[in-house]
Amino acid sequence: MPASRLLLPSALIVSAAMAATAARAADPADPATRLHGVSVTTTRTEKPVDETPAAVTVIGPEELERKAPQDLRDILRDVPGVSFSGGPRAGVMSPTIRGLGDERVVIRIDNARQNYQVGHKARLFVEPDLLKQVEVLRGPSSTMFGSGAIGGVINMTTKDAADLLKPGQLAGAMTRYSYASNPNENHVTGTAYARPVEWLDLLASVSHRNYGNLEDGQETKLVDSGDNLVSGLFKVSVTPAPHHKVTAQAERNISNTTIPLTADSSSNGAAANTADRDLVRNSYALHYVYDDPTDRMFNLRATLYRNETELDDYRASDRRHDERDQTTEGFDIANTSRFAGLGSNHALTYGVEGYEDRQEGKRDNVSTPGWYPDATMDIFGGFIQDEIGFGPLTVTPGIRYDSFDLSATGQRERSDSAVSPRLAVAYQATPWAQPYVSYAQAFRAPSLTTMFNSGQHYPGNNFIANPDLKPEKAQNFELGANLKWHDVLAKDKLTGKLAAYHNNVEDFIEQTIGGTTTTTRNISKARIRGVEAELGYESLSWFGSLGAAMIRGKNVTDNTSINSIPADQVSLTIGHRFSEWGVETGWRAALVDSQDRIVNGSGTATGGYALHDLFASWTPPQLNDDVRLDFAVDNIFDKSYRPHDSALREAGRNVKAGVTVKF
Repeated sequence: MPASRLLLPSALIVSAAMAATAARAADPADPATRLHGVSVTTTRTEKPVDETPAAVTVIGPEELERKAPQDLRDILRDVPGVSFSGGPRAGVMSPTIRGLGDERVVIRIDNARQNYQVGHKARLFVEPDLLKQVEVLRGPSSTMFGSGAIGGVINMTTKDAADLLKPGQLAGAMTRYSYASNPNENHVTGTAYARPVEWLDLLASVSHRNYGNLEDGQETKLVDSGDNLVSGLFKVSVTPAPHHKVTAQAERNISNTTIPLTADSSSNGAAANTADRDLVRNSYALHYVYDDPTDRMFNLRATLYRNETELDDYRASDRRHDERDQTTEGFDIANTSRFAGLGSNHALTYGVEGYEDRQEGKRDNVSTPGWYPDATMDIFGGFIQDEIGFGPLTVTPGIRYDSFDLSATGQRERSDSAVSPRLAVAYQATPWAQPYVSYAQAFRAPSLTTMFNSGQHYPGNNFIANPDLKPEKAQNFELGANLKWHDVLAKDKLTGKLAAYHNNVEDFIEQTIGGTTTTTRNISKARIRGVEAELGYESLSWFGSLGAAMIRGKNVTDNTSINSIPADQVSLTIGHRFSEWGVETGWRAALVDSQDRIVNGSGTATGGYALHDLFASWTPPQLNDDVRLDFAVDNIFDKSYRPHDSALREAGRNVKAGVTVKF
């Protein structure tokens, strides 16, 4: 029997046994898991994850500390349906949700869109130490988040001073140092925070990561995979009146590295294939929140932001200088009104969003009208959604309208629009089961690079611009259930989410690299189907989780498989807390099936593999939780493996240690 048929049932049995064993030893508590956190992404209202009729996962502060992540992939690797393409180089990895990646996933940091996306270049600019919560919404979500949310949304929130100050504390500081053996990474973060008066919060943080070349499980080094990263965040929050909060923030990320021109490949140390890359991202945002629990008509959130990304490549062989700059300026305003009428309760959320992407490209200080041309995209949208409660029944209709305009030097201007409706129905059938069904449409406007690029791709091959590209459109049907059990055998909690979906994507944008040309075209129809399971267990002493996903993709037009669909995977975690000593320890495993559903001659099959990790931490109670020591071993057995959506093998065994001290 194929392994794909065994992974999910086996994992469910293991999880059930894990929960039962843990429950017998649980101490009295009412704990929370990542399936019991609070999500603000799905409906733009605060809602417990286990009551949200969608496939959403929230990773909060405790789990972020436990993972001691080096990058975003470490944070999300256990989330079902999420994988990463681009290879193991941290600066170029890109998230994929339910088999859809690149611009088909909306990434937001503190409510500001992160739109920078260039082939073989970086997209993710975030220091994990600065994050307090990461939410992943899987499935089409354009009703709330507009263009690009065909695969889903990743929404990250950075820390505030209030997250670090202890009760009654006016000021404090925190420093963290960590080391990872593979790829010889040294990392240090320093953070200062204060609330000198009741109405003012301040936070400043600087982080530095420096690491060398990765080594895979065959003890082969991935040449030119190191990096030197510096990140900084400054936040000022003012509360001028009760329930009103204004926050201004600035963030800067800098990367200096030598990297292959095609970063998902190996340079083999050849200077002709590499570039000295300098990357700078500056992000500025101004937020306003009005939140008065007694005010039923107004709960307002507004963000004004600007992101600047500057990427300079100096080709090692001849010092040719390529510049690719992009600026995104935007705003996002939403309000929720709550009222009752006609035997039902309503949470009516409505708002507007607009942004402009501007890109500029130069080669040796000369503008290039074809290769990465000067181009602009403007998008404006308005949305409305109503969460209607009829006792145990919740009906959530929503709709959004977006218009967009794209233009580039020397190219024909394009304008279009899209309507994105959504309807979800959930019913609290029993205290422990809430089945739901949903239908959602989503769209993605063609990006500036996919529509307008022309000129040389690489020697002997040229881009062919296609200004007639149509926007991608998705129609997703989903059937799911939220599950939760309290006091299974003691004071504990077991939560779960199940989902099965069918996503039809029309006018799917595909890039084809031929012998002499690289072209982009619309595929009439693609289909992606899948099932997901997610379970979480928490008590005062034990914790555990399970994530499983099975995805199938098909190019319906040509009746062929979609090569980029990731392999079936099950992730398991089980851990135990020794509270009297402040010790936490556990084991994590990823069981990945082979993936050979590819089009002959245009993809490479991958074999299955199993990865095992160990982790532990110690927070000495006698030091008032001001010191934390972390230790972990990733890929204990030094497995040599290649994920299906990567052209390169990943890191072998990696021993990690870290210390955090608060003052």
